[in-house]
Amino acid sequence: MSEWVGIGGVGNDPLIQAGVDEYPDPNNSSLFYIQPWWEVVPAFPQINITSVTVAAGDEVTVTIVQISGTTWGIELTDDTNGESFTTAQTYAGTGSTAEWIVEAPTVGGQIVTLAPYSPVVDFSDLEITPVNTAVEELEMVQSGSLVSTPSALTSSGFNVAYGDIAPAAP
Repeated sequence: MSEWVGIGGVGNDPLIQAGVDEYPDPNNSSLFYIQPWWEVVPAFPQINITSVTVAAGDEVTVTIVQISGTTWGIELTDDTNGESFTTAQTYAGTGSTAEWIVEAPTVGGQIVTLAPYSPVVDFSDLEITPVNTAVEELEMVQSGSLVSTPSALTSSGFNVAYGDIAPAAP
């Protein structure tokens, strides 16, 4: 699965984003790997961040900010171990939308089945400037079943749980 934040991406708008992927260990189903990454779509494919190690249970902060014009900064920090990555990239999108996402990744051009996850994923200390009051909550449906459900959005953020029951808000 992937958890990420991004700017843009709605319709044909370019997308600038960063987050983490979790991959199961093919030799041990109880283990998984966590890989931080960033990308600017369509300019760059996903680029793995090898200078930051994220472990299960770590808190991660992603900041995407317009520096000037079409220059944007991406920062991914593991708040638990203090490791951080920063890059400045060209992003020519409108910057009119922001997303905080839990999703099933695409592997080999196909969206894979979202694995059960626990505990809930917490998106907190959310901020977008300028403030836009339009909020849309989306649920993930695969093979006709609801597999990822957000809580209500509060001033503290929101939580996302595996399955069809919305978790409590933070």
